Amino acid sequence: MTRWLILLSLVWFAACAASQPALSGAPTQLRRADAAYERGDYSEAVLLYRAFLGSHASDAAAAQATYRMAAAYYRLGRYDEAAKTIEVMRADEPESDGPTVWVLYGDIEAARGHNVSAILWWDRAYQAAPPGDRGQISARVSTLAGTMSDEERKQARNLVNTGLVQRELESPRRPTPATRPTATPAETAPPTETPGPDSARIGLLVPLSGKNRAIGEASLDGARIAATREEDLVALDTGGTPAGTTRQFEALSADVSVAAIVGPLRADDTNAVVPRASAESMTLLPLSQGEVATSPYVYQTAMTRTLQAQTIAAYAVRKLGLRRFAIAYPGDAYGARYADLFRSAVRAEGGTIVGTVTYSPGQTEFAHQVDELQALEANGAAQAVFLPDSAATIALLAPEIRREMPRIQLLGSSEWNEGFILAGVANSLEGAIFVDGFHAQSARPATRTFVEKYRRRFGRRPGILEAQAHDAVALIEAAVARGAFTRQEIQLMLENLGIFEGAGGTIEISAGVVRRQLFVLRFTNGSLEELAW
Repeated sequence: MTRWLILLSLVWFAACAASQPALSGAPTQLRRADAAYERGDYSEAVLLYRAFLGSHASDAAAAQATYRMAAAYYRLGRYDEAAKTIEVMRADEPESDGPTVWVLYGDIEAARGHNVSAILWWDRAYQAAPPGDRGQISARVSTLAGTMSDEERKQARNLVNTGLVQRELESPRRPTPATRPTATPAETAPPTETPGPDSARIGLLVPLSGKNRAIGEASLDGARIAATREEDLVALDTGGTPAGTTRQFEALSADVSVAAIVGPLRADDTNAVVPRASAESMTLLPLSQGEVATSPYVYQTAMTRTLQAQTIAAYAVRKLGLRRFAIAYPGDAYGARYADLFRSAVRAEGGTIVGTVTYSPGQTEFAHQVDELQALEANGAAQAVFLPDSAATIALLAPEIRREMPRIQLLGSSEWNEGFILAGVANSLEGAIFVDGFHAQSARPATRTFVEKYRRRFGRRPGILEAQAHDAVALIEAAVARGAFTRQEIQLMLENLGIFEGAGGTIEISAGVVRRQLFVLRFTNGSLEELAW
């Protein structure tokens, strides 16, 4: 079997770039690159794939690494580099050339505006792909053909070999679908239609260009899984700025068939449009982890830092019986904010903060801070220490704490949920507990259903961005299913929706107040264990 068939068996033809699982027994460097790719850190993935290829150019996995590096470039919007990477791969590894590679190259060409070339690459892939994989290729052709000029369609028709592709090119031109990432308001939000059961649509405000494109696309993918009819999902590109968000919010507001909006992803972007949401009676479900302005029309169902602090404090006090806590945090605005939130949460639970310790962001040696924590353990009898920082820092700090303070309970935030980074210090983290807004390995039925649907469609494991967007759209769909179609009806229905079991856990909305349950996770024998809560 040639290598391209092996690659094809590993790939699902996803909407933007295919995703391949890591090869068993692959070098550590390649596994780290694959892990970065799977969690959506495409910049880091590119660097790690480059490093791997620099020292393993003749490795059996080199073709896979090159392919995924090209896919990572694509996800970053660096299309010329993605194309060059594929071209080098096809020249150096001809046995790896095949439908999987051709589909990605077609995606890249489409993104670069080379429409005829994209059609030709997809046509070539369609001819060679197994029947089960052809549907997603034809969907690409259909979407792009509907946006091409008459001249482009004529040119492509004269060059393609597949009957299905020719029929798509001969079909009447149609408006750009609402979910096209680069769509403009004029293409996706035609006003004047009266809301009703067949026309109520859901807006999505996320960055689909610029440096935050990858997280915007992840959110869009999650939303697609929840949408009852994908054509009713209107995704507009905010560019990741308050100005861009405001402009696109106004475009959605002008479309009377849009009954509610999911997003934006950042607190600043959300706060820019909250007053407009109230004025337009537009329900807004922001995806920001930072707190946003309140309004009867704003339902913040996404995980926030406040909720993390409250949950970990409540679990430590109520479930573990702890009362006295220390905090060790980076001395920047991020760390100070987390420390304040945890301090307030502990006090609300009747606990006590016996002291705090700070360190410089990026610090790698913590002997002085561990000495201070030991003093707090001895003098204030600290029973636990809260460590709100990245997994990279925790991998350095936790072993030093556990070496000197083996009995103290370690508590953390969602930033810890990077298993591949912490795998090397699993012994030091045994029994440590943190919270997060999503756990893909959860046994909860709603989570399992979402993960399975997402994997079937996109060929990779979803993360919190996908889960939170999914749940926000699903909440609106639940309101629609109960008979709410207009903006006012959806707002009133959500106000007392009750309990909703989502991919990211249980959400309850009562009297306009959102209560969300997070996942409480513990390191147990080198793995993550979900704790009942």
